[in-house]
Amino acid sequence: MAYKNLHQIIGFQVVWFAWALGVPQGWLWPGALASIVFLASHHRDLRLQARDRLAVLWCAGCGFVFDSVLMQLNWLSFEALNPGPLRGWQPWWMLLLWACLGCTLHHSLGWLRGRVGLAVPLCGVAGVLSYQAAAQMGALSLPGQPGAWVTLALFWACFLPWVQHRTGLEPVPDRL
Repeated sequence: MAYKNLHQIIGFQVVWFAWALGVPQGWLWPGALASIVFLASHHRDLRLQARDRLAVLWCAGCGFVFDSVLMQLNWLSFEALNPGPLRGWQPWWMLLLWACLGCTLHHSLGWLRGRVGLAVPLCGVAGVLSYQAAAQMGALSLPGQPGAWVTLALFWACFLPWVQHRTGLEPVPDRL
């Protein structure tokens, strides 16, 4: 199991850096390829249990809504936006990144489950730092509005522990 967690930690970082470094250059294919390989390897290695499918769906769905709301508030903007009428919504490539994050919740990030006192501050700080690092690399822009930073910190502090709890506690059918 430790090997699979290491595989996931490294794999997710490859996905994240492929997007953060590729998007500003207009290179979307490395991130797309890394995301597809990561999602496929997660499915192959772990047989994607129902809780993992739910975590992927919750992360992708909530991430889409969260980033899209921040975009509508002009608190967040992305490079490589969607075309046409979808331009004001979270870019498709971020949806893939959120889905990949969902794969990690019960595995490489599983050690945080049930440790709310540790997960809340750690996720709050790590979430903000992730957006800040992506902004420094040019994949997105965060205006210096304090509301944006507070919102990011509060969202991440609550979101990951909540999704881990929501998708890991309740018995779910094996077919989803």
